[in-house]
Amino acid sequence: MTDFNSVLNRMKIATQAKTQTSLATILQVGKAAISDAKRRNIIPADWYLKLSRPPYRLDPLWLETGHGLMQIPQDSALEPNASAPISSDFQAPSNTPFEVVPFANTTPSSSGGSLDLDTPRETQYAFARAWLEKNGSLPHLKLLRVSGDSMRPALHDNDIVLIDEAQKDIRDGKIYAIRIDSNLVVKRVAKKPGALVLISDNRELYDPFDIDLHLGPSLEIIGRVVWMAREAL
Repeated sequence: MTDFNSVLNRMKIATQAKTQTSLATILQVGKAAISDAKRRNIIPADWYLKLSRPPYRLDPLWLETGHGLMQIPQDSALEPNASAPISSDFQAPSNTPFEVVPFANTTPSSSGGSLDLDTPRETQYAFARAWLEKNGSLPHLKLLRVSGDSMRPALHDNDIVLIDEAQKDIRDGKIYAIRIDSNLVVKRVAKKPGALVLISDNRELYDPFDIDLHLGPSLEIIGRVVWMAREAL
């Protein structure tokens, strides 16, 4: 069952509405509409729809549950011409239930290509703080955009991954961002004596390969992938 007060609080936080009256103005409803909805414990569907549009572009799932992204990603099906989710100078107040995570300025190639320098992004994504604290280390989280098809079907070209740079210990079968010399790749990793095995999910086109920890190229574990997202076409 929907927790009306929690949803209403997220609406007020995200729109910076100080009172129910100001939120009613944003939702373009009468002053009594919110009190009536609260009495019935029902959030009207058109409220979610209105807040999913610019300038707020709030994700209905986040409004409903507090989980995931606060705002609808750019180029989403709901808003194909939407601007980036949150400006880089946005700072979440300490009393809000979400935390913003920035994009790193590099793109890892899941096909093993050379390191691509990415134009510094003007955006960052918002996540429920409780979810981030449960799944990663807040100061060490960064977003990266994947390129290539070697990790299909788990990861597609242009997918977004959340990397926890505090999780560098290898857990067999998990996905990591790894720097090999000047290359940055995203692969599943397995351990064997004296080496790491980098594994692509797209086995038909990409074979696993070993990296000798003693004689091989310079290798650095950047961090583990703890979340991914695929923007709608």
